[in-house]
Amino acid sequence: MAYIPSLIYFDRDDYIRILKLSPGEFDDPIVCDLKIASVDHLPQHFEALSYCWGNQKDRGPITLHGTESNATTSLITALRYLRYTDRPRILWVDALCINQADTEELNNQIIHMESIYSRAARVLAWVGTDEWEPKAAFDAIRRRAEQSASPDEASLEAIFRFFSSPYWDRLWIVQEVAHVRDISIICGREQLPWTAIQQLMAPDAAGRRLPDGLPYHMRRGLWKVRHLWHTRTILNSADERLKFLQVLNKFNRCLCFLPKDSVYATLAMSSSAVRRVIRPDYTDRTSLEEVFCQATAACIVEQGNLDVLSLTRRWTQFGEYQVSGDAPKPPAVRTSWAGEWSTVRIIRPLLEPDDAVQVYAAAPSHGFDVENAKNGVLKLKGVILDVLRHVEELSNPYQDGWEDRTRAWEPQHLDTYEHPTVLQGAEGILRVKALSSSFSVSSTGTAAYGNAPGGAATAPTWATPAGYPVWTWASTP
Repeated sequence: MAYIPSLIYFDRDDYIRILKLSPGEFDDPIVCDLKIASVDHLPQHFEALSYCWGNQKDRGPITLHGTESNATTSLITALRYLRYTDRPRILWVDALCINQADTEELNNQIIHMESIYSRAARVLAWVGTDEWEPKAAFDAIRRRAEQSASPDEASLEAIFRFFSSPYWDRLWIVQEVAHVRDISIICGREQLPWTAIQQLMAPDAAGRRLPDGLPYHMRRGLWKVRHLWHTRTILNSADERLKFLQVLNKFNRCLCFLPKDSVYATLAMSSSAVRRVIRPDYTDRTSLEEVFCQATAACIVEQGNLDVLSLTRRWTQFGEYQVSGDAPKPPAVRTSWAGEWSTVRIIRPLLEPDDAVQVYAAAPSHGFDVENAKNGVLKLKGVILDVLRHVEELSNPYQDGWEDRTRAWEPQHLDTYEHPTVLQGAEGILRVKALSSSFSVSSTGTAAYGNAPGGAATAPTWATPAGYPVWTWASTP
């Protein structure tokens, strides 16, 4: 990590360092100076760099404030391309402006990142060098903006290759581009304004949006950019805001070097209430498991429900860890209700949280009561509806027979169920699931749906093949 000379330390939490990149030719050594600035009085024309750190072991020399230091080859390459030949360039670069080896400083500085990027005159999104063929991609994106037509196959391939850069997999870039005024996407010598990405993601003449309708490998690669575009759109809207759970879920596949950053990197998109619960702490005083517990508890309190519990099991046996580079794999989370937010969730609940809000209507008159989670225990008040009789072992979704095992959860006498609206079988069950606004629970725990035929109550059975309750019903005598 870069060595920060002691003379440019500061003793106030509201101060940051700004980097002055000295002019030079492309192959000249990298020479930088640092100066102190208040977060509330930042230089008017500084630019903030958004980039991919790269391999931490692949480093080269730089001169930082008159002292020999080092930086990753990825950062050095970016600075060579961005450096002016005739004048200094004023930048903010996290790896050089924050002492990454000082966890106490890191704790204090990380909370300023939203202010730094949002107040920068421009954010420089360094995607990489010419290996990502930016000219072909940028030309295709510009044509899409001008013609409002879907890109042809060659253009789509160029766009897909460009968005395959590791830059787009980084979790930190979400907050780095979400709140800012002006973004320049830079790849080698090519530049593209963020407005072109907005136009790329806009509907075409037929009303279709990328990546809908594309082959799976392209769709998967472009969805991360669409999520980024959508998040930026919402955060810059006065009428909408994202829930913390939505952010954690939406960017689950993005990468970060430190496991704690799978939570901390999303805080800039969260509400002030969530940020009061979760304060970045990179020291050993707060364990990774505690961070995950804090994040899960914050979701429960903010949402006023337990939707987050459908996302807490990350299926690490079959998935992959979210840390990148040579970072160690984090230990498995022992707290049953806490999400393992640093690992990929490769299978999804039957209903995503966003979708569930639109169809869930059970016991609408009952409030939600939760106590703060302490010592790994989450205390809730509720009603006992039933007893779980059997729990199957965790099933690998990539094994043959997954569909058959999922269908085995269906009740044996599905065709005998009658809904009060005379709908039968699965259609009746879905009607109960989606439209029941009069579901009630008595003090004894008996569940009833409206006025069942003949005045008979109905009793639920439960099935959860993918972590989210699936309601099935059987008539009681």
